[in-house]
Amino acid sequence: MHGFATTLLKWEKTITHSKSIERNEDKRGIHMKVPNTENNAEGCLCDKGDCPTYNQGNLSGTLFCSVGKSEKMPERVHCPCDVCPVWVEYDLKDYYYCIEGAPE
Repeated sequence: MHGFATTLLKWEKTITHSKSIERNEDKRGIHMKVPNTENNAEGCLCDKGDCPTYNQGNLSGTLFCSVGKSEKMPERVHCPCDVCPVWVEYDLKDYYYCIEGAPE
């Protein structure tokens, strides 16, 4: 293999290795820690107007599954995390990260 194919193979191994390092195993199964990146923040549904808990609690910020719980303590209304692209991509299992904090 030469050139582009070799570079692509190295990149795939690096990505696979870095994702395996980020994986944590707990009693519910395997999930990955969510990196606090601009791309993940843009995909996050928290601050997009569709989260009743976020709206009712007048929360600010986003990507609670990465950065941890909100400084405000909202009431649990409804959590749409399971339809969030970030939740799906990182195989998260819990809800209400704005209250409970990011997965360990």
